[in-house]
Amino acid sequence: MLEVNDKNIVLTDISSKSFKNTLASQFIIMPLHPVRKWVPGVAIGVVRLELICGEGLFYDGCFPSRFTSSNFDPFVRGFHVGDNKNIIAKTKVIDDDRNPVWNEVHYLPVNYVGEKFILEAMSFNIYIKDKPLGNWHLEISDELVKEVSEGIYEGTPDGIDVWQRLPRLRLGQIHYKAIFFPLEPLPRPRPEFLSNLEEKPLDRTIFYILITLQAPNGGFPPSVKLANIFGYDSQEDLLKLYKSQCYEERILEINPTVWTTSMILWFLHFLLNEYKNEWGYIYERAEQFISKEIADLEIEETVVATGRKAVREIFDINEAAVENVKHLNVEFQELADDVEEKIESKINRITRETISVTHVRRILKCQQNTGAYSLTDDIAKSFGYEDTKKLQTTFDTYKNIHSKSQKINSQIWLTIMVLYFYRYVAIDQKKEWYPTYERNIMM
Repeated sequence: MLEVNDKNIVLTDISSKSFKNTLASQFIIMPLHPVRKWVPGVAIGVVRLELICGEGLFYDGCFPSRFTSSNFDPFVRGFHVGDNKNIIAKTKVIDDDRNPVWNEVHYLPVNYVGEKFILEAMSFNIYIKDKPLGNWHLEISDELVKEVSEGIYEGTPDGIDVWQRLPRLRLGQIHYKAIFFPLEPLPRPRPEFLSNLEEKPLDRTIFYILITLQAPNGGFPPSVKLANIFGYDSQEDLLKLYKSQCYEERILEINPTVWTTSMILWFLHFLLNEYKNEWGYIYERAEQFISKEIADLEIEETVVATGRKAVREIFDINEAAVENVKHLNVEFQELADDVEEKIESKINRITRETISVTHVRRILKCQQNTGAYSLTDDIAKSFGYEDTKKLQTTFDTYKNIHSKSQKINSQIWLTIMVLYFYRYVAIDQKKEWYPTYERNIMM
């Protein structure tokens, strides 16, 4: 007789003379790879997942209507089996293309051999839920990793290179590669931490460890390993660093994971700049975690700016280093400059490549209950104008040249512009603005 309890599978011999003595007639079957919850610091390595392209993607039953798009806008996402709420890898959406090319690198933290992830191809839809095109399992098997001795792992030389057929599609396949990298021991912090860093800058060893310290919700909880990366022996010392740069009591009352996550944003910018093409979605998840935890844009800006000050303090980052990374996220750098140094920032236009969740949230803050958007200096700057007056001049010029009706007011023009901004520039931040989109349309 088989029984399943909360920990094991139990086999009981009911024909045994010892059956009445339950323990004597039971055999406990331990699962070979039990399902484990995420625990910081216990990972054995990371999988470098290269999502390359799709070919001939086509499915039946997609008929355009008022609430669906006739376009085929594919992207791929990845998550742990049984946890599709916490997406840990996600490509950009490729507009209207059945042969999309992503060429993106993402990372999957690996806790044990046999762990399974789901990779799912989707078609983005602006009006309703994104349409699933098909999914497949990526198992951390001996094709990717081998245990050379107890607790010691190494990746196979070439990993895997796969053209994956999608079950839901009549035609089409996804091309991806995956290779495993084991974690190397993190050296203990020493007094000469900074001088050693000058001689040997941080490399992929630290990058891989950092990936495994990100929680499923996107945050980076305080831990000894995280503290070691910053040159401290304990997480308490790491939190003291943040507190030393914070002068607002309301910030000190926030979840400390928000503090450490804000520091990681700048750690990536300043110290792992070399791998910026590979940590994009790690950064985005961290940013989303902060936004959800705080749910107050003003406080969020201060938290992030404080994180920057803390990172610059511990790693002795000068102005030249700051200028070197400003191109990575113009809006985010200017935000920190404005809060930390209280200086006037240069106005820059936002593109799909540089837009951040924070930027979208700043625009959303300008929306009224009616669904319309208020013409303010904040929203004008979000679109690259110095102030409201300059944006108003643009609307007036456009109306005089292109519009047959002079009765449409600037608020309507602005709302229309925001709608198209969401659809064409902020498409990868759909989760942030989609709940308000219908109010815009019905306005």
